[in-house]
Amino acid sequence: MAYNFFVVILAALFIGCSSQQDTPQNEVPNSTTTTIEKKKSYALNKRELLLLDNIVKFEKKALMSGAKTMLMSSIPAYTSAEIANIYEDNQTAGDQKFLNKSFIVRGDIAKTISGTGNDPYVTLYGSNPVSGPQVHFQKFLLRKIAALKKGQAAAFACNGGGFAAGAAMFNDCLPIEDYSFIASDKFKKGILRFLNGEPVNQKDVPLSAVLIIALARVLPENATCFSTGENCEQEIMEQSTQEKLKQQAPSVKDELVAMGLKILL
Repeated sequence: MAYNFFVVILAALFIGCSSQQDTPQNEVPNSTTTTIEKKKSYALNKRELLLLDNIVKFEKKALMSGAKTMLMSSIPAYTSAEIANIYEDNQTAGDQKFLNKSFIVRGDIAKTISGTGNDPYVTLYGSNPVSGPQVHFQKFLLRKIAALKKGQAAAFACNGGGFAAGAAMFNDCLPIEDYSFIASDKFKKGILRFLNGEPVNQKDVPLSAVLIIALARVLPENATCFSTGENCEQEIMEQSTQEKLKQQAPSVKDELVAMGLKILL
């Protein structure tokens, strides 16, 4: 699976920030007096907000194209053949890995079936040419399901429904384009919640916030990242920008930690 540029530079940022000496965040200064705790928050300025919006747009596009992005930080991705093979080898192992779990599945459409009670579903090509994994949807997606064609490459975000009738079952599925809107909105809100001092579950959200603030400080004033975003990816990947980013990111991390925002590496 290809990696989106944001994942690549975030990995570099992780290494760079990890190499800095961190002050334990649970260390309490020696003092017998009680002070009023300052608000733990960082307000993004206009440039930083525009950059965040453009990066979210790139991440959403990358997710739909099949690249690995930060939008997948809490949801794994598999091919339909991978899931089918796991279930074919050992159904118990398949249920342990997929049952009631959320994941992205990619594969080619084998056929669409009307189903009982006007409950259509799609089968994907798997290891068994007769009975492939079944993708089930909510009824509001009927029009989109009807537009799918045999042999078409497709991707869905689903919940594992176990194994029945000789096939892996995927429930409550969303086409990847629908899921990308949900995932990108969650990603952006997660960053804003972190910067507002609210707890977040994934450590990549704070690191993404560090990256965005650092990038906003090192990109040229006239960068399209602060407007249309037309050449933003190229601007970010410029060698000069990357060199400045490696220097800027650790200081941004330290700045946020000093404010009381927790960044776990």
